[in-house]
Amino acid sequence: MKQIALLLTVTLLTNFSRAYIDTIYYDNGDVYMGAFADGMYDGYGVLIWANGDKYEGNWKANNQEGHGVLTWADGSYYDGAWVKGDQSGYGKYVWISGNVYEGGWKAGDRNGRGINTWPNGDKFDGEWKDDKMCGTGKYVWADGDSFVGQWADDNRNGKGTMIWTDGVKYYGDWVNSIREGKGTTEWPSGDKYVGHYHNDLKHGKGKYWWANGDFYSGEWFNDARTGKGKMKWPDGEKYKGDFRNGQCHGYGTLKKANGEKFKGRWEDNAFVN
Repeated sequence: MKQIALLLTVTLLTNFSRAYIDTIYYDNGDVYMGAFADGMYDGYGVLIWANGDKYEGNWKANNQEGHGVLTWADGSYYDGAWVKGDQSGYGKYVWISGNVYEGGWKAGDRNGRGINTWPNGDKFDGEWKDDKMCGTGKYVWADGDSFVGQWADDNRNGKGTMIWTDGVKYYGDWVNSIREGKGTTEWPSGDKYVGHYHNDLKHGKGKYWWANGDFYSGEWFNDARTGKGKMKWPDGEKYKGDFRNGQCHGYGTLKKANGEKFKGRWEDNAFVN
């Protein structure tokens, strides 16, 4: 919002009407051409600042009010609604960088529903608050990755679904754009995980189904089967006990399909005693 310089002159037409059209040249180089009322910009007018910025549109009591276009000297511009000198309502802002936003505004910030397209090709269509992505929306990256869900402070926060270009799909909890909490991941291979995540990794309790029929249910640590768990194989073999880094390690029992049982201590998938 540009500070409006005080008018140097006021023209009175009658005792009852103070509306008129005039052109004012200021000592600092600013120029205003348009409507006045009671000595203030009021109605349609054009203000050109000495630095090259230009506003063309409606005014009320020296403030942009209604529809207008503000063009900055660098080529950026805003075309839309104004309230008391601030972008408020529906409008389009084009930055010199190539960034484009079209949608709701409030007090000069992106607010409400809107679409932002970045110069690199990324695009967000959703809700904004105080100039940040906040609420529900869809973000599509230039490389084809996409996220649909909840946002806060420009980050994926809450529930949402992420689909990567390699076909991997996750739906569940997010904190600051990281998988955190409960969620489900499905791979193109047919593998599937349902359980807890921490810091974008499988961590806590969870279940994993392999496409070949293998199945694990138990504890995870930093993306690996670690802790107490159960493993089942398609041939009927079962293991219940301790795991470390995806291997039977610690105390556990293995039951083979032929009825054999190995109960005791394991080290790196090998039965010790």
